[in-house]
Order: sequence, then C-alpha cells, then structure tokens
Amino acid sequence: MQALLHSLPPRELPWRILDAGCGVGTESIFWSTLRDDIEVMGVDISKDRLDVAKTRKILYERRLGKPLKISFLQNEHFDVV
Repeated sequence: MQALLHSLPPRELPWRILDAGCGVGTESIFWSTLRDDIEVMGVDISKDRLDVAKTRKILYERRLGKPLKISFLQNEHFDVV
C-alpha cells in the first residue's frame, strides 16, 4: 500500500482513502502521514475504538507539528436500511 500511495501522481484534488473497520486508527494515521495530498476517512462500529483513534490522531499531529487529514466516523457499514 505504501508503494502504491507513493506512486500516485500529484494533483490538486486530494486522494481519498476509506479505512472501513479502522479500529484505533493505526492504518489511517500511517496513510495520512505519507503524503500531504491524501485524505482518510476511518469508519468503525465501536465508539470506544474511535475515541482512541481520535486521541492518537491528536498526539501524532502534535508530534509531527502538522494537521493530519483524517476524519473518523462511527457507522455500521453493513447495516442495510
């Protein structure tokens, strides 16, 4: 995945990644640090895991000195309405 993301050509619109079942956000955070033109949407069913992911995002932003383009959303992505 890392090689794929690095191979994407630069463009004005951000590349968007959906991390379904993101858990505590490990991959979402990693992917968002690879390039500034990547936006990640992390989705998980667990509020507790997403709370951890959001806290980790803040800690990484402080450590890196820049905002990460990640949004976290609680959703049951297999729920059919």
